Amino acid sequence: MLPGSQQTGYTVRMASVHPWLCTFVAFLDHWQTLIAGVLALLGAGLTVWIVHRQIRQTTKSEEKRRLREEQAARAVLPLALSELAQYADDCIRLIAPHIPANGDPPEFPKDFVVPRIPEGTIEPLRDCARYADANIARQIHTMLGKLQVQHSRLDSIRQRTLQNQMRVLHYYEGVGAVIDAAEVQTLMGELLLYARGKSIDPPMSFHQRILTPLVQAGLIDHAKLVAEVDRRFPSDYVPPTDQDA
Repeated sequence: MLPGSQQTGYTVRMASVHPWLCTFVAFLDHWQTLIAGVLALLGAGLTVWIVHRQIRQTTKSEEKRRLREEQAARAVLPLALSELAQYADDCIRLIAPHIPANGDPPEFPKDFVVPRIPEGTIEPLRDCARYADANIARQIHTMLGKLQVQHSRLDSIRQRTLQNQMRVLHYYEGVGAVIDAAEVQTLMGELLLYARGKSIDPPMSFHQRILTPLVQAGLIDHAKLVAEVDRRFPSDYVPPTDQDA
């Protein structure tokens, strides 16, 4: 209890306060726990909204950065793919004389040299695989895998010729080497369309596209070679990807 004079003054002051304020104070006193809980929920909700907003902004910034990196990689990709396509064509033309459609194959010359994969062409492909969407990345991985296998098989032929283990190429090994290079060149052609932002019009099957390198090398009339292409890559053939493995 307040002392007499102080209590009287306090009572007078409270009596002069508007009635609604007294009611409000009583409401706060009665529901203070609930109000504190609601305010805590509102504060938590505001924090979550701010965090989500920051995440969206970060995601957008990262996507913009990825697109810039992809565009930079695509800018130099056509040159790299053109060099690799020329490499594959050189490999086809190197082996083609050793699998004649008629007659006996010639012996390998002593200076038989396997074309080298052009330096500086792999890095742009890796950059594109890093920043492009998943579908393009799988295509690049598939093509690089085929390229490594093709080059390794061709280099194996060279090693055996250098060691005088083979002077004449086994026919079906030569056919396989030509088809390996043609497949690599075809896969590069598909990526070149991506690099240039174009598509095949009209659409062609993989079987139709893989015949193009043979036409360019003058081998389309090689009946046994074309028959082997038909066997390996029928009209409904779809190249496997890393996701299929």
